[in-house]
Formats: sequence, structure tokens, C-alpha cells
Amino acid sequence: MAAYDGQVVAVGRGAFPALGAKVGVIQKEIDINAAVAQKGTDLAATDVIEVFSVRKGQAVLAAGFTVDTAAAGTALAIDLGDGGDVDRFVANFDAKSAAGTVAPVVSANIPYVYAAADTIDLNMKTVTSVTALSWGKVLVWAVIADVEDLEG
Repeated sequence: MAAYDGQVVAVGRGAFPALGAKVGVIQKEIDINAAVAQKGTDLAATDVIEVFSVRKGQAVLAAGFTVDTAAAGTALAIDLGDGGDVDRFVANFDAKSAAGTVAPVVSANIPYVYAAADTIDLNMKTVTSVTALSWGKVLVWAVIADVEDLEG
């Protein structure tokens, strides 16, 4: 099969056009203790902590979290997802992992383009015997591109 190169555009180093998707990294440290204080009682396996709001036409190229302060207790598993899929980005991660541990990303689900506005959420999955005021902290991050109505 012959290759037809009459329309190829060579993209050299630093030669990307200024037009196109705007890509950025967002991050937020979530103190799970603060969510417990806001709720007024311990978290349950169905509780959700909203982290980022996303608009229609935004593409999440990657999303995940890193443990800042480990939770203490018997079990605390967390998912990272959204309203359509509670574990779209991270599934069943043990929040008692050591500080600095990066939650493995569910790569099969990214990139993901939102067809409607939604939120990226931490979803409590397994919660048993978590020591009071020792829920920990996680740094949630996402690489997002705004791909709606691109002009080029």
C-alpha cells in the first residue's frame, strides 16, 4: 500500500499552534476529616466528597490522587469517579496506604470527554473502624483539556 504524504504537516519542536485545546492540571488537597466535621458524623460507605466540577466538553486526560496523610483504622477504601461511574479513574484504593503512595489509575477509562456537566468525586467504598479524626488527607489531581467548540 502506498503512502500519500501530500497533506502531511511536519510539527517541529515548539511548533504547535496557539489554537486548539487548552490543557491544564488542577489539584486539590482533600482533608477527609473536614468532610466528617461538615457531615457531623462518621462517613459511610455510600458518602461522596465532591472535588472538581467539570463542564460539558471537557476531556479528562488523567485523574487520580496521592495519599498525603494515611487514614488510621481497620479499612478505608476510596474510589475516584463521577456521577456516571463512581470508580471511573481510581477503583478500591486503600486510603491507609503510606503517605506519598499514588493510587493506580484505571487507564481503560481515560481519556473521558464529558457530554454534560458533572463532578469528579471521592467515593467512600469500604469504611469500617476508622479511628476518629484519623481519616487522612489525599491530593486529588486531574489533567483536563477543554475540547468543546475548538477552532483551528
